[in-house]
Amino acid sequence: MAYFSDFTKTICLLVIINILIATAWAIKRFFTFLPNSVSRKFLHVTAITVAALSYILITNEIYIIAIGLLILVGNYAMVKFKLFEEKDSDDTNYGIFLVPVSYLFLLFAFPKQREIAMMGMLVMAFADGLAALIGENFPYKPYKLGKSSKSIGGSLTFFIVSFAVFYFALAFVPIDNAEVYSFTDSEIFVYAVYFALFLTLVEALSFKGLDNLLVPVISSYLLYVFLVLNFAPQIIQLLVAIFFVALVIWASAKFEFLTKDGAVAAAIIGLFIFGLGSWKWSVPLLTFFFLSSFLSKLQKNKSEYFEKGEKRDAAQVFANGLIPLLVFALSFIIPGREGVFYFIYLTALGAAAADTWATEIGNLKIRKTFSVVGFYAVEQGISGGVSLVGTFGGFLGALSVILSGYFWISSDNCCLLALSLASAFSGMVFDSFLGALWQRKNICTVCGKITERKIHCDKPTEYHKGIKWLNNDAVNLISIAISSLLYFVIYYAVVV
Repeated sequence: MAYFSDFTKTICLLVIINILIATAWAIKRFFTFLPNSVSRKFLHVTAITVAALSYILITNEIYIIAIGLLILVGNYAMVKFKLFEEKDSDDTNYGIFLVPVSYLFLLFAFPKQREIAMMGMLVMAFADGLAALIGENFPYKPYKLGKSSKSIGGSLTFFIVSFAVFYFALAFVPIDNAEVYSFTDSEIFVYAVYFALFLTLVEALSFKGLDNLLVPVISSYLLYVFLVLNFAPQIIQLLVAIFFVALVIWASAKFEFLTKDGAVAAAIIGLFIFGLGSWKWSVPLLTFFFLSSFLSKLQKNKSEYFEKGEKRDAAQVFANGLIPLLVFALSFIIPGREGVFYFIYLTALGAAAADTWATEIGNLKIRKTFSVVGFYAVEQGISGGVSLVGTFGGFLGALSVILSGYFWISSDNCCLLALSLASAFSGMVFDSFLGALWQRKNICTVCGKITERKIHCDKPTEYHKGIKWLNNDAVNLISIAISSLLYFVIYYAVVV
C-alpha cells in the first residue's frame, strides 16, 4: 500500500466497506435460516476493522475525516431504510451513529499515536461485536442492569476477546512517539486482565449503543496511559484494586448499600481510581463511600418526597462520582498539574459528601425545615429545604472526606485544604438553590402532595413545575461540577 496515494487508499477502503455492506445484506437476504444478528455483527466486525486500519494506512487526516463522515451518512441510510433491522423493531439504539463519532474523536485525540486509536476501534469491533452475537443468539443466564439487558455468556465473551486484543497490543504493537517500554510476560497478562475486566463492566452497564463510544475511547485512553505516558502500576497495585472493588461489591450486597447496577457503577469508578491511583486518591473515595453509605442506613425518617430509596443506583453513583473520576483521568494527560487536580478531586468528593450528609443527617429526625429561597417553612425532605442540623451535617461530610487526603499534602498547602472545603460547602449550597428553583417536581393526582416520585398513592404523578429533565441526580452532578470549577477559578485567580 506504500506505493499508492492516500486518495487511492481511501477509495479502496470505501469500496471494501461497501462490498462488506453488500455481503452482509446478501447473508440476511439469502441465508434466512440465520438469525438477523449474524449479518449485522458480520458488518460490525469487518467494517470497523477496515476503518481501524485506515488510521495507519492513510497519512492525510482529511481523507480519514472524509471516511468518517461518509460512514455516518451511510449508517443513517441503513437505519432510514432498515437494511439490517427488523421492520417492526422499535428499540431505539444509537450505536450505529456512535461508531463514526468514535472513529473521528480518536483521530483528533491521538493524532500522533494512531496505533492507539486503531487498537481502541479493534476492541469495539471484535469484543463488542462477538459479545453481542453470542449474547443475542446464545443468551446464557441473561441479566439486567438498570436499562441494560445483557447475558453472562455475552459478557464472558467480551472479557475473553478484549483480553486477547489488549494482550496483543501490549506485547506486539509498536507505538510511534511513545516512550520506550518493556513489560514482562506476567505484567502483560495482569494488565490485559485489568483492562478487559474494566471494559467488561463498562460494556455491561451500557445501553442504547453507548458502548460503541465508551469502549473505544476508554480502551485508547488506557493504552495511552500505559504505553505513551509510560505509566504502568505494579502488579500488586492492580490486584489490590481488584480486591477493594470486590470488597465494595460484597459490602454493597451484604448491607444493601447499592442496587445491582449501582454496584457495577461503583466497581467501574473504584477499579479505575484504585488501579491507576495511589492511596492518596483511593482513601478519600473509600471514605466517602463507606461513611455516606453507613449514614444512609441510619435514616429512619424516609421522606415520601424522595424518588429513590436508601440503596443507590447507577445514576446516583455516577452523579456523585463522575466528576471526581474525570478529574482523576485528566491528571494523567495534563502534565505538571497533579497537585491542582488532587485538590479539585477532594473538592468534588467533598461536595458529594456534603450533599449526602446534609440530606441524611437532616432527615434523621422530624425537625423544622425552611426553603433556601425565601426562608419559609417547607415539608422536610423537599429539594431546596434546609435545616441547621442538616447544614452542619453537610459541613462535617465535606470535612471528613477532604481531611482524609491530609496525609498526602505538604503543610504549606493547608490553606488549599480550606479552599477545597469552602468550595465543597458552596457546592452543597448551590445544590439547595438549584433544587428549590429549577429541579423537577411532580404532584400526586390522588393526595395532591408535591414529590419527586413518578408513582405516588399507586398512581402516576403529573409534572408540576421545574425543568423537566432536571432530576435530583442531575442537580447533584451540576452542583459538584460547580464546586470543582469554583475551586479552579479561585485558585488561578487568587492563589497563583
